[in-house]
Amino acid sequence: MQKIKKIIFFFSLFFLTIPLICLSAVADGGGGGTGGGAGGTTPLDTTAITCLGNISSANSIPDIIGCLYNSVVALSGICALLMIIIGGFEWLISAGNVGRIGSAKEKISSAIIGLLIVLASYLILTVIGINP
Repeated sequence: MQKIKKIIFFFSLFFLTIPLICLSAVADGGGGGTGGGAGGTTPLDTTAITCLGNISSANSIPDIIGCLYNSVVALSGICALLMIIIGGFEWLISAGNVGRIGSAKEKISSAIIGLLIVLASYLILTVIGINP
């Protein structure tokens, strides 16, 4: 069981870092395609991911708070997705054990509820006109 946890950890770490590396390459202009080069526009909105790297260039306290908020929302989405995947994997390997299935369902439902809370906060701030 310990070996399976290590394998899951390294695969999840691998699959979470690859998109970040690709997004940073696109943000730097080295991604090729339609977004690369000098003066080109990036095809992806990488504000939440590149924000923490450029926090020293923020002009005011609200800019810093907005930058941190966007980063937390992006990180929360990644963590929720990871927890849903882990819960699904636990359900898959539960072998009909009712206790383990219940634990997996609880993990999945908690991740979805947490994700809905984070997205609702983002939606509320966007609707009332505060652009985080």
